[in-house]
Amino acid sequence: MATHVFNNMRLWRGSTDLAGKTNQLKLGLTTELLPDTGLDNTGWRAFLPGLNLINLDHQGRLDLGAGSVEAALWAEHGLADQPITLSAAAAVGSRAYLLRGVPSDLEIGGEVGELHSFTVMAKGSGKFARGVLLEPGATARTATFNGTATQHIAVPAGQSLYAALHVLAASGTVPTLDVVVQSDDAVGMASPTSRITFTQATATGYQWSSSAGPITDDWFRVAVTIGGTAPSFLFVVSIGIAR
Repeated sequence: MATHVFNNMRLWRGSTDLAGKTNQLKLGLTTELLPDTGLDNTGWRAFLPGLNLINLDHQGRLDLGAGSVEAALWAEHGLADQPITLSAAAAVGSRAYLLRGVPSDLEIGGEVGELHSFTVMAKGSGKFARGVLLEPGATARTATFNGTATQHIAVPAGQSLYAALHVLAASGTVPTLDVVVQSDDAVGMASPTSRITFTQATATGYQWSSSAGPITDDWFRVAVTIGGTAPSFLFVVSIGIAR
């Protein structure tokens, strides 16, 4: 397969799209090593895997004012369990990584005459999942629809399917958004099964949910119901299986 160029990446945190202002990004997964060296290890150290730790480090250019990245970074700093989705592209079926995190470090500044910049570090809280995008937030949705089915992998027993919902924008008179993650054993989704049902959304916000395996289906999509007068929602849905 072709090597992937680190370009056109997407980053959503909570209810904010950070990709347009982020120009450096690093996601790290670390496993603690617990010493297990005994007297009989013949001169070699031995270790056992301990707890896992997720680190997210991203940097970019700052804008100011209402609805800006600066306002979002300030408002969301230190909040627990914010869903975070990283994706290789803004398209259904694109590789995605999703987690819940706590923004732990925020730095704002720069050199005189240079672009105002920010650096954010976040720590993962709980599971880290690898999966795909089901709704890429590429266009505002104004009517009920079924998303495009995409193939992932079945969920083994003892593991779970995780899903993140990022509602980036909402407008209209009493707008409502109902999102369900469905699965089937074939691309045609002839007999879909509802796996995750998010709480109805009426404004910007975010949600995280899961469904325990085993799930033998390997095709997934979103089923979306939109209500209200002149409603419009811009949102992202990602799914994944924890390692």
